[in-house]
Amino acid sequence: MAERPIPSPLGSLPGNEHLVVILGASQSGKTTFTETTKQYALISGTNENPTVLEAVRTEDILTRFPNYHVEDHEKNPETPKIIRPCYCPCESDFILNCEDEYDYEEAIDERGQHLKLNYIDQIDQGSEPASFALLDTPGVTGVAPDGHIEPNLSRVLSISKAIASRNARNARNGISLVLIAVSTSIPLTREFTYALDCCIGTFSGLNSVFAFLHTKIKYENLYPGSSNFLEFQKRRTELQKIIGRPIPEFYIDCDIDHSKRPFRACITYNVIEKILQTATFNQPVMIALDVVNKTPRMKQIDKIAAVTYEKTLEARSDAIRTLNYNIDVNFSQAIEVLSNISKVESKLRTRRNDLNTYQSGNLELLYEDRYDGGQKLGEPEICTMELPVQKHTIDKVDIFHKGIRIEEVTVSGGEGEKSWRAEIPRIPIHAGTFQVRIYCKKVTKYCEEIEQAEFDIKSLEEEVVQLKVSVAHLEESIQSSYSKRRVELGWRNFRIHLIEWLTKDSLPRDTFQALVENEAYTQPTIEAFRMAMEEVYFGMFRDNGLVTEDNRSNILS
Repeated sequence: MAERPIPSPLGSLPGNEHLVVILGASQSGKTTFTETTKQYALISGTNENPTVLEAVRTEDILTRFPNYHVEDHEKNPETPKIIRPCYCPCESDFILNCEDEYDYEEAIDERGQHLKLNYIDQIDQGSEPASFALLDTPGVTGVAPDGHIEPNLSRVLSISKAIASRNARNARNGISLVLIAVSTSIPLTREFTYALDCCIGTFSGLNSVFAFLHTKIKYENLYPGSSNFLEFQKRRTELQKIIGRPIPEFYIDCDIDHSKRPFRACITYNVIEKILQTATFNQPVMIALDVVNKTPRMKQIDKIAAVTYEKTLEARSDAIRTLNYNIDVNFSQAIEVLSNISKVESKLRTRRNDLNTYQSGNLELLYEDRYDGGQKLGEPEICTMELPVQKHTIDKVDIFHKGIRIEEVTVSGGEGEKSWRAEIPRIPIHAGTFQVRIYCKKVTKYCEEIEQAEFDIKSLEEEVVQLKVSVAHLEESIQSSYSKRRVELGWRNFRIHLIEWLTKDSLPRDTFQALVENEAYTQPTIEAFRMAMEEVYFGMFRDNGLVTEDNRSNILS
């Protein structure tokens, strides 16, 4: 084999980096594949100092795509025969001389001093080195399909963070290839396929760059006529169902002794070359750095929770409608009572004005009389006017006379009875005028009216008090209904937003991490899951201004 160049420092890596993510179950050969890829590459950037981010191991590799072959020096050591077994034996002329799988197995297992593994350094053809970042992710584990436990969430989050962190370093390129490592030694049980589906579903946005990497493969099983070929084809079909469509597939066995089995080593290296070339040919996929897709188990549990919330919302909506009806009825009654209060208070003001008028010190005219007469000479005349008996105290008397001499006489009889006698002297005929006006204070005249007004005022005041008590009760009932409705609406709106997020296929990374840390999806019961999950979403909605901390106890009840 040609001498390997001296490893290049990290700073010499080209700017356009191809990000290759390796997913798969535990013990599926991800790390072994990464180490074998470093051996293939010849030029490595950080072989001795891999980047580790929360259990995700990142290897930076620089390569010129060396093309490996086997040289057979047995017949002519100077000009050896070049043999290039294809990365997929069923597409190679290498198998033409093999009658069956046993001959093929014997051929690829051939060893000896005359066989040497070598490569052609494509730098001679003007090829520029390509840089790759291989993300060796932690393996997903099996889980019961009908259980409530999701142990892969923290690993999924670590993988997502590592991808986002690395992708942010060279965000223009995105992700070039996602290898789904599947070991042939692992049976395709329901638990295993679920774990695989969990990991793949979380990164469903990368479907266009997915590829299966069948590890720990026995190359002889790929021989079209082998007894295990049909069984292997069946396994491939089952794996393709997880993705839902055909995707590229690679077959590799990294657990080989290169010095003793050069043909197998050559096939392995050619498979790696094909994989890295595929990464360079793919159109990189940009992913949202702050979003993580839910796992299938999360989607299943969230769907159940969303249906439960929707049914609960229907029942709580009836309560809201009842509260709205009560508010409308009480509000109408309160308006009617307030209108009655306004009418009664108007009457009350009128009666109080009447009472003030009656109780004022102003004078009221009780009686008025007037005498006009012409007298003849030598015929004196005496005029007498008597005031009718008054039941009120007389407070003022106005007398006007002209040309007449008068004399006031109090006549015995009822209280307040008075009379006036006018005496006309013997003078020439002339006109004489006598006028009298009698007054009393209003408070004296309107005693009965004052008593009635005071009674009316007291009755109206009591009526106003009773009406205001009724209004207070109605307002209290309205406020209570408003308060209950506010609680119901807060509870309802929170769960409407909650249903929206429960039906989404992805979550913000912070929310995803909070769910993992709060162990929402590892709770033993659906009720415990609901409480842990609601606590996380309440924090998210509070930060977005959709709810307030004051409503926590009502909303999370």
